[in-house]
Amino acid sequence: MASPCPSTSTVIEGDTINPGLEKQLDPYLVQFDEGDPLDPQSWSVAKKWYLTRMSHMFLIASGVFSNIVEEFHMSEIAGILTLSLFVAGYCIGPILWGPLSEQYGRRPIHVWPFVAFLGFQVGAALAPNAASILVFRFLAGTFAAAPLTNTGALISDIWDAKMRGKALAIFTVAPFAGPALGPTVAGFIGATTDWRILFWVLTGFTGFCLTTIIFTVPETYSPLLLARKAQQKREETGDLGYYAPFERQEWPIRARVYHVLVRPWVIFFQEPMLVSLTLYMSFVYGCLYLLFEAYPIVFTMGHGFNAGISGLMLLPIPVGGAAAVVLYSMYYNPRYEAEAAKLAPRPVPPEFRLHMAFIAGPLFSVSFFWFGWTSFPSISYWAPLMAGLLMGFAIQLIFLGLFNYLVDAYLSVAASALASTTVIRSLFGAGFPLFAGEMYHALNPRWASTVLGLISVAMVPIPFVLHRSVARLISPIRLHRLGLGRALQHFVTFPTTQLLRRLIPSRHKMPPMTLNGVVTKAGFMNKTATVLVSRFVSHKLTGKRIVRSKKYLVHDEENKLRTDDLVVIRNCPPVSARKRFELHQLLKSPETEREIARARRLQNQTTLSEATQPSPVLEALGARQDRASL
Repeated sequence: MASPCPSTSTVIEGDTINPGLEKQLDPYLVQFDEGDPLDPQSWSVAKKWYLTRMSHMFLIASGVFSNIVEEFHMSEIAGILTLSLFVAGYCIGPILWGPLSEQYGRRPIHVWPFVAFLGFQVGAALAPNAASILVFRFLAGTFAAAPLTNTGALISDIWDAKMRGKALAIFTVAPFAGPALGPTVAGFIGATTDWRILFWVLTGFTGFCLTTIIFTVPETYSPLLLARKAQQKREETGDLGYYAPFERQEWPIRARVYHVLVRPWVIFFQEPMLVSLTLYMSFVYGCLYLLFEAYPIVFTMGHGFNAGISGLMLLPIPVGGAAAVVLYSMYYNPRYEAEAAKLAPRPVPPEFRLHMAFIAGPLFSVSFFWFGWTSFPSISYWAPLMAGLLMGFAIQLIFLGLFNYLVDAYLSVAASALASTTVIRSLFGAGFPLFAGEMYHALNPRWASTVLGLISVAMVPIPFVLHRSVARLISPIRLHRLGLGRALQHFVTFPTTQLLRRLIPSRHKMPPMTLNGVVTKAGFMNKTATVLVSRFVSHKLTGKRIVRSKKYLVHDEENKLRTDDLVVIRNCPPVSARKRFELHQLLKSPETEREIARARRLQNQTTLSEATQPSPVLEALGARQDRASL
């Protein structure tokens, strides 16, 4: 047979999603039925909002406890470490709890880390010395990161694509509300009572959250719920053929370790765009925790407020964040939905998310200049207080814009991209308070805030640069070498498409592939056949198993393929610049088998008819005898 390589395959039909087809292809594959009570997205709206609101309570933070510093004669830096080490635990937590929740479900990773968190809170309350407090604070932060990691996943499990954006926008206020409320509670309780009482209060609140999780928060991870449903079907029917995709996933330990610990950093250090956005978000996040040291200098030392009142000065920050969420829900999200409807079936370009950062970046810089140059004791405390309102508004919009942009831009590797971002952001949050006090004492609040404002001004152009030059920064060739080429599909509508195509050498356009499919048309064109390739994938938003199908023209030199044939096709040479495919193996040919069966039936009928007919020799002898008798 002549080589089919000179011919090219043509995509006849784009990706189509047909969940009902999955059941037709495999009747033993267990999936959710319409309105299935096991399906988290079929739960009532009231139950979904209850879980969404309760999840906000699980995000706990606290301030620095001044009584600890006095009792154990700790230095100022050591006292700040009670906060910084707690935040540093967030560096380790997301790496552990995210993958574990996808292996064992959301509920166990909500319950058991909270049990450990409760134990470490008790340990801190009973700590005999400063070293044990610092150790317990770090371990508490590590296990407290479980709800921070898991709550976003829980919200994604229960809400559909239309409502998920609004629910997640509300959820993002909680990580900023915690740092603002923590110093307030710590200030009022710690100023009048022993610091151990404060830890017992936190322990009681942790115990309340744990009790709430145990009795009211169900499992929401759909793949695990389908595995349980498959187990129930096997027990009810006695048929061991029923299965869920989750039960057949096999990941070697080495691959899992690479996926969790190595790949996020491989992507991070090779992507200038990811590095720049991570530094921007980390700086903003670090400035939020820096205020824990700046506010007492301005409001306690400058205006003479006690620790509790100084903590109240932080409340405008979450109020500004809530205002940003309202703006996002009423203006930016409807704009995005309208753009999605306009461009359908193509995706909305990720740079559409950057419009929020265009406004929020300059506002964040202004808020620091405002806060710094109104921090004079002679000026009313309302002036720097209201700067926090603008600061919270800008921080929330920056995170909403850049976080969503990263998810859209690195959609196929979003978990890995966000993992490295979360670790570095937490390091900034842990590190900034360590130098904030010295900085504000040495430079005074005016010039210290000016330095931070000028750094933020230098970062304002980052979203604008990405909006214009994203193709130069995303390094598509490296993504292909990492096996991450699908991320490039989401840049087809960029103004820089031609530049992006020039950046990808032709030999990287299609990796080696061997595909299983079914012939839908034979002889559609000369010496070609149309092959439908279907595969099971997890939906990026819902997590449900769906069927994604695409049709290819495959060269058939001998015209031996028939409709409904099951075949294996592959591109050749193994890396193809023009998507060339050839027939690799014919697995099954129903039409050929039917033709063979028909031929066999005809042969059997012929044999039977021949057996019932008299022999010609006997007929000739009989005729001779008849003539002789006459």
